[in-house]
Amino acid sequence: MKRYFFYIVLLFVVASCSKEYSVENATPLVNIASGTLLDTSGNCREILVSGNYKENVAIDYTNFIKANINFTTIGSFTIYSDTVNGYWFVANGYAYTTGQKALTINSYGKPLLPIDANFKLHFNNSICFFTVPNNAAVIVAPNVNTDYFPTTTNSNWNYFNSFTNDTSLVQVLPIDVTV
Repeated sequence: MKRYFFYIVLLFVVASCSKEYSVENATPLVNIASGTLLDTSGNCREILVSGNYKENVAIDYTNFIKANINFTTIGSFTIYSDTVNGYWFVANGYAYTTGQKALTINSYGKPLLPIDANFKLHFNNSICFFTVPNNAAVIVAPNVNTDYFPTTTNSNWNYFNSFTNDTSLVQVLPIDVTV
C-alpha cells in the first residue's frame, strides 16, 4: 500500500512540473505594413491606369494600375480593389522601408460589358476611387527615380527571408544569353 501511495505522490509531482508557455509581449510572426493612399491634405493620390480593357477580352500583364502609397511601417501588405464588370486589381508584397512608393497593382478577370468601370482601391483604412475607361488603350508613363529594383546588366540584389534565415541572390544578365 505504501508503494502505491509513493507512486501516486510521484505522479502528482511530475505532472505539476510542466513548463508554462506565455504570449505576453510576443512579437508577431509577420509584421503588417501600415500606410495610406492619401496625401498629407487627406486627398487621394493619382492612380494611373494602363492597358486595354475590352468586352470579353481576357486581362493580361499589360493591364494594371500604378498607385502611390505612403508606408508608415514596414511589413506585408495587400492592396486591392472591388470587383467591377468582371475584373479587379490586387497586389501583395512586403514593404522593406517606409515612405512613399509607386506600386504596380495587377488586374485579373475579364470585362463583361462595354462600359467604363468605377473602382474603389483599398489599403489599410484608406479608400480611393478611379475609373477604367472601356475600349481605350491607356499607357502609364514610367516613373523616374522611384524604382529601387536594379535592372541594368550585371546589377544584383539579395533577398533575406527571416523565417528560414536564408538569402537568395538575383543577378541581371544581358538580353542575349546562351544557356
